Amino acid sequence: MLRAAMDDVRAELQAAEDEARRQAASLRQRARRLRLRGFGHLADELEAHAVALHETADAIVTESQNLLPPSA
Repeated sequence: MLRAAMDDVRAELQAAEDEARRQAASLRQRARRLRLRGFGHLADELEAHAVALHETADAIVTESQNLLPPSA
C-alpha cells in the first residue's frame, strides 16, 4: 500500500518536473524572440522566470531521489 502510494507520488513529481522543464524551454524561446524585437528588459524577466522553473525542476529531482525505491 505504501509502495503504491509512493509510486503515485513519484509519478506526480515526474510530471511536475517535465512540466517545469517544458515551461522553462517555452519561456526561453519567447525571451529570445522578444530580445530580437528590441524588448530586452521583458526578455530578461522571462529568462529569470525560466531559470526559476529550471531550479524548481532540479529541486523536484532531488526530492524524488529521497523517496523509497520504486516497487517491483
